[in-house]
Amino acid sequence: MSGALAGDPAARCMGRNVMARRNRIKRTFAIAPARRVTHPQSDGRARVRREPVPAAARAFVVASLVCLASVGGWAQQSDPQQKQQNNQPQKQQNNQQQMRGLDEQIQEVKSDVLRITAELSQLEEKLLYPSGTQVAVFVALAKDDTMRLDAVRLKIDGQHLNGAAPCYNPAHKHARPEESVEKLKDFWQAIYQEAIAVNPDAVIEICPCGTSQAFHNMPYMNQAVASDPESSWQVRHKGKTIKALMGPSAAYAGDHVELSDNADDFASTVGIGAIVSTKFTRGHDAKRGFLLTPDKETDWRKWIALYNDKRLAQGRYRGELYDIGFDKPEAHAIAKDGRCYYAFYADRWDGPIELRGLGEGRYGVIDIWSGRAIGQVSAKANRLAVAFEHFLLLEATPIEGT
Repeated sequence: MSGALAGDPAARCMGRNVMARRNRIKRTFAIAPARRVTHPQSDGRARVRREPVPAAARAFVVASLVCLASVGGWAQQSDPQQKQQNNQPQKQQNNQQQMRGLDEQIQEVKSDVLRITAELSQLEEKLLYPSGTQVAVFVALAKDDTMRLDAVRLKIDGQHLNGAAPCYNPAHKHARPEESVEKLKDFWQAIYQEAIAVNPDAVIEICPCGTSQAFHNMPYMNQAVASDPESSWQVRHKGKTIKALMGPSAAYAGDHVELSDNADDFASTVGIGAIVSTKFTRGHDAKRGFLLTPDKETDWRKWIALYNDKRLAQGRYRGELYDIGFDKPEAHAIAKDGRCYYAFYADRWDGPIELRGLGEGRYGVIDIWSGRAIGQVSAKANRLAVAFEHFLLLEATPIEGT
């Protein structure tokens, strides 16, 4: 048809009308194999016959598009790389400046550390190694206070009392820094002697909080302490140990009763011949757990009255009679004024107990807390059947004529 359209005007018009009804494409060009034919301009619409595009042509077009896309992508990639290469010297310069700034900051911190260390060393010398050793103690009572000052007790308290740091203070004229450690016992001795010289009845107590006493301070105190026990067992165990080391009549304080089991175990202090103490508080500013309530005050008064009545702390502790690790129930014994006092401890006990260390004759036994009579014993018949919870405090008194 393409040949007829090119040579015959009439046929061209007829063909154009026929194709116009079937195709709505303006100003189109028909391409025949091996040559190109240009369709004349027309206001009508013509039908164009579309021939298949050869595979080689399609492949060429696709390859061209891929190449163009690759060139575009490479251009996009190469451009940041080029910029990065151009910015590299600037980055290196910035890094060098940052490093110099960091070095300066480090040097400033080092200078501050050295300065603070020097200041702390000077402060340490003033606090730990003072040139002067005089201490003044002032006691004041509030106006209209109903309390009466009965005695002043010197208590040296602190967790680090058993040791000393080497002393570098030239004012002390040590032969060597370690002399401060070696002479620590002389320090305790000086305090004790001075206090007794001022007041022969002074109570000197050294409390290395949470730790045990040391050999270099025990000779220079006249009252040891449980030093912050965490249980009633520790109160009793330390009491037995202190009296074994310092003597059966050594004064030993069971520390504040608030540190014992249930914060009210006076029995563990009274029963072993220790000195009772409490740190109760009153009023609106009372610390939690230390407030002396009316019910608690009733018990407190009863225990302190019992302590003052028996004064077992002035007796002789018979530590050789019972083994605290193997004898059950746990038992302690005290001899005072011809009588024998026994303290037994257990969560719950129902069975026989043995009263050791009795003299000749028979003894009447009472419970000193409740006042109840328990029975009679002798050195040959020293067992009693008892039942108790937590504690049992007994007094064995010789019966005349037996």
